[in-house]
Amino acid sequence: MSAPLPYIFRWDRQGRKGKPCEVLIWSKAMNSCLVMFADGYTMVTSRNAIRRNREVAASDMSDQTGSEKSDVMSEEKSETL
Repeated sequence: MSAPLPYIFRWDRQGRKGKPCEVLIWSKAMNSCLVMFADGYTMVTSRNAIRRNREVAASDMSDQTGSEKSDVMSEEKSETL
């Protein structure tokens, strides 16, 4: 089984709304990116069209041990200060 893709496509374009995808290339100039879906289909879209896949983020946090979680939390707190 392959790992779940880190983003979800949010817009209703080309029948892809709600489908998981991954970002291959980010562009800052026009706020666009190249995304690839699980079936291999690629498209250039606005970065506003994608959001983080919450299932992937939750599984990443649950995979970490307690000490790793506290390290991550302390790093996040130090970055905000």
